[in-house]
Amino acid sequence: MEPVPKYDLDSEHYYLPHHGVVKEDSTTTKLRVVFDVSAKGTTGHSLNDFLEIGPKLQPDLFKLLIKLSKRLYNSEFPIATQSIPENFYVDDFLGGSSSIDSAKQLVADLNHVLSQGGFTLRMWASNASAVIQNLPEELKSTKQNVNISEDSSQKILGLVWNSADDLLKIHFSNMKSVHTKRELLSIIAQIFYPFEIIAPTTIMLRIMMQDLWKGNVSWDDQVPDSIFKNWEDFSSQIDLLKSIGIPRYLNCLISSEHQTEIHGFCDGSGKAYAAVVYLRTLSSSGDISVNFVAAKTRVNPLKHVTLSRIELCAAYVLAQLCSRVIDSLPLSINRLYLWSDFQIVLNWILSPHQGKPIRHKSYT
Repeated sequence: MEPVPKYDLDSEHYYLPHHGVVKEDSTTTKLRVVFDVSAKGTTGHSLNDFLEIGPKLQPDLFKLLIKLSKRLYNSEFPIATQSIPENFYVDDFLGGSSSIDSAKQLVADLNHVLSQGGFTLRMWASNASAVIQNLPEELKSTKQNVNISEDSSQKILGLVWNSADDLLKIHFSNMKSVHTKRELLSIIAQIFYPFEIIAPTTIMLRIMMQDLWKGNVSWDDQVPDSIFKNWEDFSSQIDLLKSIGIPRYLNCLISSEHQTEIHGFCDGSGKAYAAVVYLRTLSSSGDISVNFVAAKTRVNPLKHVTLSRIELCAAYVLAQLCSRVIDSLPLSINRLYLWSDFQIVLNWILSPHQGKPIRHKSYT
């Protein structure tokens, strides 16, 4: 923000509405000024109405967070010029390296390269204290060098990363009671986990929301007693989610001696369908490691659809999810398994019809 020059005051102009957004748990900027470019003026148009939509400049968030799980220490590539375009999301750098020495070198290189443009990287955090031990204290996310306390959890794009135990944990503000459809939607919008770590839980909220749509409940009408009771049961156990921790590091060592497999599972029900992907590695010594990678859930459409079609949609979501995971985590995958327990869907996929799989029209 800057003052408007006096010679521009009499020319044609447009004032952008703006407001402050307070984020108490931010360690840097607790108050941000947000400009509403979509606000319509007296003409009934907004500034966005006259601007062309350009390409997405940020890297895919899902891919970036998957890459964060690939390496054991904080930084992906040994050369900073390769890491900058790959591992930045807006102003957050996320990465990993296979050794402490290469991670330390990358930190030094990043600071040097970006300082040439007047950029100073702050809030450094690592699961290996040696990586950032030579940095000035004011550039670290915590003033503790070795023993990082439980309060040192650092937010990563809506997730919480505890650098002490290298776990991604669940974090959310205290949820208020829900009395209207608008309040329920507000709570759903606050839940942001690209991996859908807690998908079996959050899908319950989406089902509640769909039930409100089915009941033609207006935005500010009182929710029915049945849904209010479901919410009370849900909120009474929500604190249990805070004890869940998912290892950031997938423990998938890239070696010709290791066999790497991806296993995906899909399923559907009368209310929703889902897919989940796991990474399984088998070492030459016979040690097996299985790690959760990502999940995806969707509620069933309002229009009645047979269970067979729902199961087929689940298989489609699984195929999409596996494709994104493989594209985001460039490992040498030895085997890929996609599992479904619905025989009709398997027959639809495998049985050729005029040389092609059976095609169905979309119901949306």
